[in-house]
Amino acid sequence: MSLRPGGSGVDGRMQDPAGMPLLFLDFDGVLSARNGLSFSRLPMLEAWLRKRSTVDVVVASSWREQHPLDVLRGFFAEDLRVRVVGVTPLIKPDPWRQAEAERPPPQPIRHAEVLRWLSLSPWPGRRWAALDDQAELYKPGAPVVICDPRVGLTQRELRKLDQLLELGDSALDEGSKSSETNPTGRPK
Repeated sequence: MSLRPGGSGVDGRMQDPAGMPLLFLDFDGVLSARNGLSFSRLPMLEAWLRKRSTVDVVVASSWREQHPLDVLRGFFAEDLRVRVVGVTPLIKPDPWRQAEAERPPPQPIRHAEVLRWLSLSPWPGRRWAALDDQAELYKPGAPVVICDPRVGLTQRELRKLDQLLELGDSALDEGSKSSETNPTGRPK
């Protein structure tokens, strides 16, 4: 796990990472259509990230099993690499478990990996959302935007992501949200 110690808003002020939203990102079926051009949708995501300077990225893709974090960061434009703050831990079900008491947790595996990453981070309460093409990897009601794997990421999914992360027009205008929080831990 790697973390960005803090981010700076458009005005150069340091932001409290606890108030900065996280995007848990899958690659295949999101950054490119399955069996399509590799990372053809990455420029669209990068443009979205540049307008939302407080959003950090955690790679939740199976690509993390084959590539170290530095290689994964290298897929992004140079100005965005510092915002790729880590990869989710790999949780594999034990194929030898057979007894009822030994079954893996009932939550879908990628959701469990996201929750594990959050629990191990210094800011376990950070707002988060995921971009993925497989709904079954998350619990129903989880903050996940599902992309059509035949198409990949579109503006429609990015608008949904804005809603889930509570990034309105003010986030685009100011580049960041206030680091002040209310009792729920969310920015005011």
